[in-house]
Amino acid sequence: MAVSPAVCRVGASCLPAPPTPTMPMRLRSLALFACFVALPALALGATPKEDREQQYRTQVRPLIQKYCFECHGDGAAEGDFNLDKYDTAQRVLEGRKNWLKVLRRVNAGDMPPKDHDKHLTKDEATLLAKFIDTTLNDIDCTGTPTAGHVTLRRLTRYEYRNTIRDLVGVDYKPAATFPADEVGYGFDNIGDVLSLPPLLLEKYLAAGEEISKQVILTESPDPPTIANVKGDKLQGDGSKGGGLLVLASTGEGRAEVVAPGPGEYLIRITASGDLGGDELPKLILRIDDKVERTVEVKGEGVEKIELKRRLTTGKHKFGMAFPNDFYDQSAPEGLRDRNLKIHRLEVFGPLKAGNDHYPEEHKKIVKATPGKNGSWEDAARTNLWPLASRAFRRPVTDNELNRLVQIVQFAKENDDNFETGMQLALQAILASPHFLFKVETSPPQDAAPDAARRLNDYELATRLSYFLWSTMPDDELFRVARDGKLKEADVLEQQVRRMLKDERSQALVENFAGQWLTLRNLDNVQPHYRQFNKWNPKLRDAMRKETELFIGEVMRQDMSLMRLLDADFTFVNEQLAGLYGIKDIKGEEFQKVSLAGTPRGGILTHASILTVTSNPTRTSPVKRGKWIMETLLNEPPPPAPPGVPELKEEKPFELTGTLREKMKQHREDPVCNSCHQVMDSLGFALENYDAIGAYRDKEGRFAIDATGELPSGEKFAGAAELRALLL
Repeated sequence: MAVSPAVCRVGASCLPAPPTPTMPMRLRSLALFACFVALPALALGATPKEDREQQYRTQVRPLIQKYCFECHGDGAAEGDFNLDKYDTAQRVLEGRKNWLKVLRRVNAGDMPPKDHDKHLTKDEATLLAKFIDTTLNDIDCTGTPTAGHVTLRRLTRYEYRNTIRDLVGVDYKPAATFPADEVGYGFDNIGDVLSLPPLLLEKYLAAGEEISKQVILTESPDPPTIANVKGDKLQGDGSKGGGLLVLASTGEGRAEVVAPGPGEYLIRITASGDLGGDELPKLILRIDDKVERTVEVKGEGVEKIELKRRLTTGKHKFGMAFPNDFYDQSAPEGLRDRNLKIHRLEVFGPLKAGNDHYPEEHKKIVKATPGKNGSWEDAARTNLWPLASRAFRRPVTDNELNRLVQIVQFAKENDDNFETGMQLALQAILASPHFLFKVETSPPQDAAPDAARRLNDYELATRLSYFLWSTMPDDELFRVARDGKLKEADVLEQQVRRMLKDERSQALVENFAGQWLTLRNLDNVQPHYRQFNKWNPKLRDAMRKETELFIGEVMRQDMSLMRLLDADFTFVNEQLAGLYGIKDIKGEEFQKVSLAGTPRGGILTHASILTVTSNPTRTSPVKRGKWIMETLLNEPPPPAPPGVPELKEEKPFELTGTLREKMKQHREDPVCNSCHQVMDSLGFALENYDAIGAYRDKEGRFAIDATGELPSGEKFAGAAELRALLL
């Protein structure tokens, strides 16, 4: 959907472009909704500035002084909100964020709070709400769009690990040891808080070096081994021990080797010798009784003798003979006794063309080598252009490529091989800001300060892939971006649907939904083992899995977001079904089941949500109500005032003994009541579910009261009626 923000007088970008006929139905609806949200002041005719100021002075300001100044004026600032500075309508507009909260509280009927001695009449509340709404939506749509700038954001450690996997084929698990990513607004991928401390920079440099060594080999690896026989395991004459076959006189070591197929094989014999007389020890290699080579073994340490021979499929006899024994007691010391020592026989193969046995990860990067593919520079350019372009998520520039080639040439100047130079270049790529950060180009220097710049296709592909997959674009997305077609509405929709079907879209469920719904907190929950004996790590994992499968189903089936609240299905395995009282589910595999006729439906009754919003020994209506307000309604309550004590559970309580009665201490305090009146009502609607999500009708011997009432007067009882009210 193309977005062309309008300019608000308060500096906010709010209006999308009008929907086009090619938009998918859901996107068209979203665009129309966004337009209509901002229309009231335009459609009704925005109040001229002077008239609005007069209305504020004569009608609105007196209401605020009458009903609100006791707590929020004349120097008072309950909840850190003071109204003294809002002496004009323009000031109200400039304080848009705070006044949106005021509007919500007025519409909800809980401002002033019920325990206040003065209350707005219905006409006064309507007047105040209409003025605030009209003033805050006074939008000037004739100005130049102000796109602003996106904060340069580095990859999270989760994204880093995924990107390394997709770039070079290595699952770099040490990324889990990187410093934890900072969280902003409930999420760990917010550019404003993702700093780059020195420790993390050191980790990046070390990781780049380690990854490059894992991926690019500086020595040719051995082909598949079909025989590896120590000397003392060979058949034949001589003494054996310590891994050696020592031939002190004429003799032979023998072995039988099975070739899996016809072709050329590499034969390696590791040997050493004792000097005697004027000759070196000799070794005769026979294959199937045919002499293949006679070599002299130097008496100065261990020597590896290699040759290549073609073998047919099947068994072959290998023999290593010592033909030139020598012994003379009268010879000078060190030259009296000539012996041959065989350490090992190895056979590798069959060899591929060019002895190319590098792993796939290496061959994917080092496609060209000097000599075979031209000069060092030519080979380096051939390898580095696609590698750096994929790493930077856009075509690498000539200047960037030249600097990387210089790094490879540096290895040559220091007598290192080409592969070492490629290792160094890969390290530089992995330490580049263009890899570690999601970089988007700035407008040209000669552009107007408020000029809008449309994302190019590569930037759009990067945003898309890291949102849906938490990793870099794949080849298909790169191809569409290279063709310049990704911004086309039908192509964009096609790619989004393709990406959602891909298994990598599970990252959207685990990262976005996991943080939004606070599922990650499950790892820190430990219900009391005596009170909740069904709890164990497997049940915790099953709870998380249920919600992830559920979110994934809603997402991939393109359901309405409202289904998150009212869905009549879920996913369970045998253990979770037992907690829910669902019969005929066997095994650890998850199955999609109907919730018709059960007291469950939607995420509000998922055990994962109910557990993370509970205490170890009991439910917590406060936590559950707060979770609903923050997570589902975007109405977070203010922090508790200083000095407010926790609910004291260690002392006996009178009355009925239910948690609802115990929590009256919060609601009886006027300071607490304004927030707890809403939070507690929402939370108590879920009291039929215990601290790990099992359904119950009683708390101990007392019947559960799951009723609630909002400040605006709506009443409800239980999860089903709460769900209907939220919908």
